[in-house]
Amino acid sequence: MEMVAAAPAEAASASTERASSCDAPSAIALLNALVAALFLAFTVYGVVLPALTPLFPSAEIAHALRNVRCVGPKAAAAGFLEPSLVFMTGTSTLLTDGSGAADFLNQGSCRFALVEARTERNFVQRAEAIGLRYNVYSRIEGFNISQGRAVTISIFRSEGTE
Repeated sequence: MEMVAAAPAEAASASTERASSCDAPSAIALLNALVAALFLAFTVYGVVLPALTPLFPSAEIAHALRNVRCVGPKAAAAGFLEPSLVFMTGTSTLLTDGSGAADFLNQGSCRFALVEARTERNFVQRAEAIGLRYNVYSRIEGFNISQGRAVTISIFRSEGTE
C-alpha cells in the first residue's frame, strides 16, 4: 500500500522538476520574441512606411501646401478627387475639373491648383483663354490605391504667389 501512495507523490515531484527546468528556456524564448518584435516594429514604422510616400500622394500634397510662404493657402483639385485629399488639405478644398481649377487660380493670390495629369490639358487651355499667368510649384508622382494606377499631380500657383 505504501508503494501505491508513494507513486503519485513521486510523479508529481518529477512533473514539477520538468516544468521548472522548461521555464528558463521558455522565458528566454519569450524575451527573444519580444525583442525581435520591437526591432521589427521600429523597422516597419521607422524605415519602411516613411519610404512608401508614393502610396500617399494626398499626404505629399498637404505637406507641399504647408510649406508655402503665404498665409491661408486655398486649393482646388482637378482630376485627383480622393477623400483623403480633402481631409489633409482642408474642407475648403474645391473639387473641380481642369478649367475650373484655372478659374479658381485666377481669383487671387495664395491659391493653388492641384491638377492631375489627365486634366492638365483642360487646365492649360482655360488658363490661356483667360490670360492666367501661373507657375508650377511642384509635381508629385504617386500611386492612387483606390483606382490602382499611377498618378502625377502638378501643383500650380498664380504668378506672384510664394
